[in-house]
Amino acid sequence: MTIGRVSLGVPYFAPTVLTGTAGETLRLHLTNTTPARHNFSVPSEGIDVDVSPGASADVVVVFPARGLAVYICKYHAEEGQAGELCVGGTSC
Repeated sequence: MTIGRVSLGVPYFAPTVLTGTAGETLRLHLTNTTPARHNFSVPSEGIDVDVSPGASADVVVVFPARGLAVYICKYHAEEGQAGELCVGGTSC
């Protein structure tokens, strides 16, 4: 997963929606391509990982029993830096 900024400076995650099955675990390799500190948080799972500028980090997430779980950058969520862990077959 890439943590970056688009040309206008808006922070993003790529991809923004990850689809899996209920209870499935997924190891993510996060890469921060910006000169700013970012974060990967999944509040419903208690995940809160900082990623320094130009650095990488690994994290394991678990897809919820149904529906979706939101992930954010706690530093840039108000700028729209967020995504979803979506259980397949639901409308996320």
